Amino acid sequence: PDKTQAVLDAGADAVVNYKDPDAAAQIRAHTGGTGVDTVLDNVGGPMVPLAIQAARLGGRIVLSAIMGGRTIELHINDIFSKHLDILGTRAATRREQELVLDFAARGQIAPVIGARYPLTEAADAHAALDAGAHVGKIVLVP
Repeated sequence: PDKTQAVLDAGADAVVNYKDPDAAAQIRAHTGGTGVDTVLDNVGGPMVPLAIQAARLGGRIVLSAIMGGRTIELHINDIFSKHLDILGTRAATRREQELVLDFAARGQIAPVIGARYPLTEAADAHAALDAGAHVGKIVLVP
């Protein structure tokens, strides 16, 4: 499946592949040279420098995960010179989780399911996840 097309079909104005060495330049091109207002980084680690490059002057970066690693190397001047706000956030509170579950139960959230695997094929599901070729969530079903 084409992830870029899936994101465009979902309503995005533009898509940039973070793996592209020119990702920051592409982001600036899509934003008229200014960069984005807010970056929500759900990976962390090596993605943070790209987030800094992508953010506009006075922009905000919200870090919400450490899947990419717990430590990063930054040039602090890049943060100061762009007047960036960098915020860390935690996982959802119990109340926030309840609200999301309520939205889902009422059909107000439509998750994208990329594939379903029987529980007996969990190893195949993990292999598909590791390959990264899926669009949406991979679900194990009993």
